[in-house]
Amino acid sequence: NDKKILGDYAWYNMNSSDKVHEIGSLRPSISGLFDQHGNSLEWTSSDPSNRNFFEEGEVKMLCGGSYRNVDAKCGARILFQEKITSNFEDYGFRLAQHWETQN
Repeated sequence: NDKKILGDYAWYNMNSSDKVHEIGSLRPSISGLFDQHGNSLEWTSSDPSNRNFFEEGEVKMLCGGSYRNVDAKCGARILFQEKITSNFEDYGFRLAQHWETQN
């Protein structure tokens, strides 16, 4: 999360031209994930009380940062709270799949 190189990894308010960009157009994180620090905030399945289910009007956590955020609000460990009924164009989610490799 070094501010000097954030623009190499994240779309945020200083380099985004106020719009979402194509996934993978900047460098990946050290774990190989793109847009982990900016571009679109990511919904998580967690809420402030650490329950892992959804109910209407429930508050859930968003993480990462978006193209609208300042540099201090971009990062994989940055968390925001929002009602699950909120609909903003800089909110998204990450699809992930786990698989095991054979040696």
